[in-house]
Amino acid sequence: MKRILSVVAVAFALVSCGDLDGVLNVVSALNVVNKDGKVVTVPQGSYNSEFSFNQEKRELKIKIRDAMNGDDLKVTLKVPAGSSIPQNNGSFSLQSTQIGQAWNLKGVVRTSITQSLEQSLTENCNYRVQVVYYAPVYNQYGQIIRYDRYYRYETRYGYRQVSYYDRVSTVSSESEFIDPQTGNRLAELSGNDTATERVYSYYGQCY
Repeated sequence: MKRILSVVAVAFALVSCGDLDGVLNVVSALNVVNKDGKVVTVPQGSYNSEFSFNQEKRELKIKIRDAMNGDDLKVTLKVPAGSSIPQNNGSFSLQSTQIGQAWNLKGVVRTSITQSLEQSLTENCNYRVQVVYYAPVYNQYGQIIRYDRYYRYETRYGYRQVSYYDRVSTVSSESEFIDPQTGNRLAELSGNDTATERVYSYYGQCY
């Protein structure tokens, strides 16, 4: 029997390349420089959106669905050195002059983790065994004169007892688009993503 700790899934974080699904609520018409460098206006309203931060490229990407007469609007913000998006918990603030937009972007990232009760069950497993075989050796008259021994590894299938618990991580983010001249809130962007880790605490012998 082995008492171990094994995580078989990785929790999502905003700093990864995955997307947070959310909603963009535009309070007042929002001017945005799109990925082609053109200024477009997003009308007042609510839009399904997704956003992510790529730590390696230092890019915050926002996709606003059906923002332009049924077409998606894609925005890429370059996060300058010295500024960062929190990985798990914390706030961030990006000025319009830093990101090349007509608004400041301020937000917060929160991560909550919950854990289920430990459970036990029987699961399928497999293991390798060394098997001895004997092969007959014949003489020129077709008679067996001896047996040569050889070994071969084979896979056996069976069952084992395991214990585990599920750890659920939820990452949420809330951001505001602020007019740098008036301080008025132009839009709000919020979203979240949930991932489940299965953490094994016990493996029984496979038999």
